[in-house]
Amino acid sequence: MKRFRSKVAALLDLRRRREEQSLQDHAKVLLARQSALDRLHAVAGAVEALRVDLRQAVSCGCSASVLAQFHGYGSRLDQDHTEAAAAVTRAEADVARSLAKVLEARRERESVEKFQVREREAHDRESLREDQKRLDEIALRRAPHLCAARAA
Repeated sequence: MKRFRSKVAALLDLRRRREEQSLQDHAKVLLARQSALDRLHAVAGAVEALRVDLRQAVSCGCSASVLAQFHGYGSRLDQDHTEAAAAVTRAEADVARSLAKVLEARRERESVEKFQVREREAHDRESLREDQKRLDEIALRRAPHLCAARAA
């Protein structure tokens, strides 16, 4: 029986490496999205803290210059919040693209694996045919001796 050698083994290795690379890239994109979400939550927390401080300062009767400082800081935080929200939106889009690449790489690998399985099954069938052929030949070689022994 011949040893099985797949015609697509090298291609399968390549597909596996591509899938692994796409999974690693996807993990990086997920980390970037989490970082963007963390930044958004930090800015939202700072905005809420500013509102609390502003209410407290107004209730204590602060000066106009302090209110102007609060307003300037609040404007900067609003801008930061807008930028952080945009970064999260971009990160979500990156995650979707990355996931699509992972799924495509997985489909490609699976199709090559299916081909290799069919290739292996064909090899096994051919091996069984060859084995059966050899057994039939052995049986035919022994058959004349058996017939002569029965006649005697």
